[in-house]
Amino acid sequence: MGRVEALATAPEYSPLAIKQVDHLPSKNGFPKNNGEFLRYSFEKIIKGVGAIESLQAVNDGELAAIEWFQLRLSPVFQGIGMPRGEGTVVIATGFGTHPSWYSDTAKFFERIGYKPKIYDAEAFLNVIPVEQLIYDFMNFLSKQNGRVKLFGHSKGGLLSFATYVTHHDEFTKKVEHVVFVGSPRPDWVNFAVGSPYFGAQIGFGGDDFKFAGEILDNSDIENIDGTMVTSIGNPRDPIIRGQFIGKPSDIFKIDSSHLGMNRHMHALSISARRFAEFNTAEVKAA
Repeated sequence: MGRVEALATAPEYSPLAIKQVDHLPSKNGFPKNNGEFLRYSFEKIIKGVGAIESLQAVNDGELAAIEWFQLRLSPVFQGIGMPRGEGTVVIATGFGTHPSWYSDTAKFFERIGYKPKIYDAEAFLNVIPVEQLIYDFMNFLSKQNGRVKLFGHSKGGLLSFATYVTHHDEFTKKVEHVVFVGSPRPDWVNFAVGSPYFGAQIGFGGDDFKFAGEILDNSDIENIDGTMVTSIGNPRDPIIRGQFIGKPSDIFKIDSSHLGMNRHMHALSISARRFAEFNTAEVKAA
């Protein structure tokens, strides 16, 4: 376990900065392809772990609902005390979500001066494999005015990193800052979420488990060049856990659900402050 130190910040901005990444590693190892995930799932079912992880996923959804109410009651959601910015913030969504799940995320950024754009992943729900989305995502980014800021939640973070690796020059010319939210290099995935993800891979003829391994295992996830990086996550995330992307000083820990991390008041507060910290324009308080 790494040592964790508190940041000297305002009460509404009180995550922990991780000086050494302290994620909880998997004893089983992360599946490297669809076949490995199938075996991984059978083992969990036989051991009775699948039911426990399914309950964890349900609890995560309930916590996300509570966090949504907390956000609505927080001055953070109104932009009070948040640094203002300008330009476009692209929001890359998580697996199985509809763009409407990110409406409050977009509303927050709009209230503090940004123009939010939600990438809809070419589907009613975000189930298309990452490998099949990269070209379209890069094209979407390229169509935005000026350099953009990128907010990638869960699968959206993996898509962002995969696009950075496969279209490095285009990506870094277009994206000035990327925030990975609940999107580590995975070494453990919850059975209840991994199973429908696996089903989507089969249905669309993809293999994100293999693709993620090829992209992430062969990349230096700490030293990202050409764009600013922020990673926000929960080391005890009940859905997906692993090593956070970026340098230790760019990693922030919050106590949040996975499903609702995109609209958790601390995740949004951190994002706003980090975006403002690296803005070249003068920052004004809201």
